[in-house]
Amino acid sequence: MTYRPNMPLSVKLQAAILQLGLDPAKVDFDHNPALGLREFNEETKTYTPDANDPKFITVLERGEEHRIKTSGTPATSAGSDIHRIAKAKRLAKAQAALEAALQGKASGERTQARAKPGKRPWPAGRKLQSRGFAHTNS
Repeated sequence: MTYRPNMPLSVKLQAAILQLGLDPAKVDFDHNPALGLREFNEETKTYTPDANDPKFITVLERGEEHRIKTSGTPATSAGSDIHRIAKAKRLAKAQAALEAALQGKASGERTQARAKPGKRPWPAGRKLQSRGFAHTNS
């Protein structure tokens, strides 16, 4: 029997990528779901599911597909990972504010009045220009 060396994992990975019809030099490995959307344990410094769990990593061709999934199209970030992460942060912040308000109400503490959202649509004291017809002096 002839000696056959053990095949390294990197060679197996390259063979698998080639069988997918991709060039191994032109692929990206994408976390799916994004790490920013996974639960993170501060004590153990680990994600759930684990950051390097192969079941949650997708092979994508380098270029537009991965960039669009990560940061969206040039027109909008809607549906992208950064959009979902930002939305999750906003919802968590709103949930924390609601819980604090409910806790304060239950304990009888007075909560801060909410600031009015946004600015005024038009500066105070400034008048809108009329859409009327041009006046002519006769």
